[in-house]
Amino acid sequence: MCAADGHSLDTQSRLPVDAACAKRFWPRPYPTEELQSKLVDNIVIYSPIKADQCWDAPLPCTPILNNQLRPRGDSVAAGLRRVQTEAIR
Repeated sequence: MCAADGHSLDTQSRLPVDAACAKRFWPRPYPTEELQSKLVDNIVIYSPIKADQCWDAPLPCTPILNNQLRPRGDSVAAGLRRVQTEAIR
């Protein structure tokens, strides 16, 4: 622990006080990606523009938007269902 290394801990939270010690305990922040949003049946779905991962983006987020997915209800909490779409000719 950092306290054994000569660093002190906050007495209330027992968390390390200095930044060098904190790096050993807390993960680095997630990468951030530029997102685009698309409205599908009144639900906003996010997609990264230049990447293939959403990381810590707002939900729902997907790198590949499936045009056959529709919400089961009025919100994402109700889940999604797959609908058959007609082939474009």
